Amino acid sequence: MKPYIGGSGNRPAPLSEHPKQNKVLLVINIVLCLASIGLAVGYYCYSDYELTVCMLLMALVTGYNAFLVGRTLRGGRKK
Repeated sequence: MKPYIGGSGNRPAPLSEHPKQNKVLLVINIVLCLASIGLAVGYYCYSDYELTVCMLLMALVTGYNAFLVGRTLRGGRKK
């Protein structure tokens, strides 16, 4: 039987134990960040400023998430 590599109690497993999953998350976050930036530019061209702000916030969140996942993949995660 395969040993359980998850976290103990309510804590999740460390992210460094799943590098393939982190690579997939990094790609997804980069694609979402670029798509939200493109949508923000499109909404700005059509003078829809509320959706422009929403897409820029989405770009910030996904960009920050991609930064954290990339840092974890490089091994720079500090507690």
